Amino acid sequence: MEQITITKTKDQLKDIEEKLKILERPEENLDISESPVQLRISRQMMHMLKPVPELIQFDPQSAHPNLALSPDFKQVRFEPVPRTTKATSQCFEPALYVLGTPGFRSGRHYWEVNVGNKSSWIIGIVKESVERKGKWELNSSNGYWVLRKQGDNVYYGIANTCERLRYNLSPLRIGVCLDLFRGHLVFYDADTTDIIHQMSLYFKETLLPFFCPGVPLREDDWCPLTICV
Repeated sequence: MEQITITKTKDQLKDIEEKLKILERPEENLDISESPVQLRISRQMMHMLKPVPELIQFDPQSAHPNLALSPDFKQVRFEPVPRTTKATSQCFEPALYVLGTPGFRSGRHYWEVNVGNKSSWIIGIVKESVERKGKWELNSSNGYWVLRKQGDNVYYGIANTCERLRYNLSPLRIGVCLDLFRGHLVFYDADTTDIIHQMSLYFKETLLPFFCPGVPLREDDWCPLTICV
């Protein structure tokens, strides 16, 4: 019995090692319809297989004047008093948006955002040429592919259409998987690995991470959006 147990353990470790080798090869055709951590192994081993997040930070030049960024550009939150009275040509206005850097033109990319218990936020990607002044509808025609939370457990997937999602949980962290080889964008609960929404995208230019921390309506909403590292 002891020999059988040892053999079984070695086989499991060998299987895990093979999966790790696959994740280390960026050219490998991973199925983006399944989150990178949804491999058929025990939950205890999940932390070993999570992809390394991109080194993303908020772009201060793009931030609406009422959005305050942390010194390391990893957190953003709404402030009632504008950080400056002079808006630049690069910042969003009147929308409370901010972009992330760097941008992407190819490859597969992954990042996580800590949303906490906020009642509203928007996370996704946009075209680099997206209009930053004026009011524009969020859709792919205008260069937006996003996941939006608008109230308790009310989510919308927005691309060429605005689709209300059947998702009744409140994830604390959102994982974003962008596969530009296959034209896929997937949002999922980074803690449970449940897929929240996925969409196809078409692009001819650089795509940038996109964020909106929302307008505070209750105490939790004053907390920042945080890019996880």
